[in-house]
Amino acid sequence: SLGTTVADAQGNWTLTPSTPLAEGAYQFTAQATNAAGTKSNVSAPYALLIDTTAPGAPVITTVLDDVGTIQGAVGQDKKTDDATPTIQGTGQTPGDTIQVFDGATLIGTTTVGAGGTWTLTLTTTLNDGRHEFTAREVDPAGNVSVPSNLYPIVVDTVAPGKPTIDSVNDDVGAIQGVVARGGVTDDTVPQIKGKA
Repeated sequence: SLGTTVADAQGNWTLTPSTPLAEGAYQFTAQATNAAGTKSNVSAPYALLIDTTAPGAPVITTVLDDVGTIQGAVGQDKKTDDATPTIQGTGQTPGDTIQVFDGATLIGTTTVGAGGTWTLTLTTTLNDGRHEFTAREVDPAGNVSVPSNLYPIVVDTVAPGKPTIDSVNDDVGAIQGVVARGGVTDDTVPQIKGKA
């Protein structure tokens, strides 16, 4: 018995156990007793699981770029032109929720799959610059893990400015030096200089 209480005029009652319950599975039942001491049938069981232990931290294993000419895994602290990359990792328990953060900002949630892995493709566009991803795992009871490993990347979606060719130098034969634009040279491996 977890205790007794009294129903109010509308038949409502509340009972809070006086001693905290341990973690585990429970099936609560109730039985009413009237003033004459007659007992009712026992109620249908109300099953629940008490879980107060946070899951272990998830792991971010990969950030994937699927935009532009350079695609695939983005290494930590490396650049990508994908402003909505896909973040992948592993979790502790299938069915748990994974929360992915960029710094302190929650940027998406997903679920640990049957194989213990999870995937999140961002739907919010990231600004150019450095982003520091972490993940936390939340179990069905609401227990939250400590943060995962940090996985930083740099988003760079701005094309570079147009380069210039400033000179072509000839260092072969009798005529050497800067070759004029539209000029002629006998140097098959001329030195080309410019600025980026």
